[in-house]
Amino acid sequence: ANCHVDACMGGFVLPFAEMEGREVPAWDFRTDGVSTISADIHKLGYAPKGVSVLLHADRDLRRHQTFVFDDWLGGLYATPNLQGTRAGLPMAAAWAVVSHLGTDGYRRLVRDTLDAADRIRADVRSTGGLTLRGDPRHQILAITAEDPELDVFAVGDVLGERGWYLDRQYPPDCLHLTVSNGNVPVVDEFLADLAGAVEAARRPVRHDRLSVAGDGTTRRLPAPTRPTRTGPPRPRSRAARSDRRRPNGTTTSPTVAGPAPAGWRRSRGRRRWGWPPRAAARRRRS
Repeated sequence: ANCHVDACMGGFVLPFAEMEGREVPAWDFRTDGVSTISADIHKLGYAPKGVSVLLHADRDLRRHQTFVFDDWLGGLYATPNLQGTRAGLPMAAAWAVVSHLGTDGYRRLVRDTLDAADRIRADVRSTGGLTLRGDPRHQILAITAEDPELDVFAVGDVLGERGWYLDRQYPPDCLHLTVSNGNVPVVDEFLADLAGAVEAARRPVRHDRLSVAGDGTTRRLPAPTRPTRTGPPRPRSRAARSDRRRPNGTTTSPTVAGPAPAGWRRSRGRRRWGWPPRAAARRRRS
């Protein structure tokens, strides 16, 4: 059996967490059947985007990666991966970062990162109304609401107003975090704002919202009487999700439902407000 492990988030965390004495489940070439492992150096490897590595369990598997074509009009064509032409600068920058940090540097970064993640987990579990999905032990965690009266997306909206932007995921509704070493200095500030966001999401308050128009300007939309999730509930089926696209094929931006502001148009059969027409955008610029 051949098993590929996508270690894009853990490839530069789990090995050093194990060196630091943390419990890490078997996941690498020490596990029977694992034939290849990929890891993104531009994530928790702290190198510029975008550089990844693909590791093979042995040289025999590696040789199947190279593509060779000898009937090209220009002669022999061979490439070690799918992308034939690529810039060398990201690879050189990644080599410099990895060489500079070394094993000791990555151990220090991972140690501080996981300590910060531990503090966030402990604080979330002690905050009334919030809990964590599953049993996260490393740098990735998802915050959800255990109180049915608390909308965790409303908590995310308040955090966004205070400068914290967390991914929304579902089902169930949750706020997704990937803790890195860059978050270590601001953990106390984040936890204080998280507690304040939970309190604000429970009481009726006004939250003005900004929406970006097609011409790049921003406008205030009518505010709800209390923080609510951004936009209507997400459709659960793929067919329903396809209705949430603009005429140009891109996905809709978070807005609020309700009467369309002046100069805006409603997309055909869609549940969210589309972009203003180009003519209206030109009139506003003039």
